[in-house]
This record gives sequence, structure tokens and C-alpha cells, in this order.
Amino acid sequence: MGKLYLEKLRINNQLGIIMGDYKLLKQNKIIKEMIG
Repeated sequence: MGKLYLEKLRINNQLGIIMGDYKLLKQNKIIKEMIG
């Protein structure tokens, strides 16, 4: 159980990082469109 739990945490963490990057990219694009 412990190992599986850690693996799940690791995957959730990676997903969180990917989603965070995606949100940043989206915000940057919106800002660029507003300026440009």
C-alpha cells in the first residue's frame, strides 16, 4: 500500500506541474494578445 500511495502522489505531483505550466502559458498568451 505504501509504495502504491507514493507512486500515486508522484503522478499527481507531475500532473500538477504540467497543469501549472499550461496555465502559465495560457496567461502569457492572453497578455501578449492584449499588448500586441
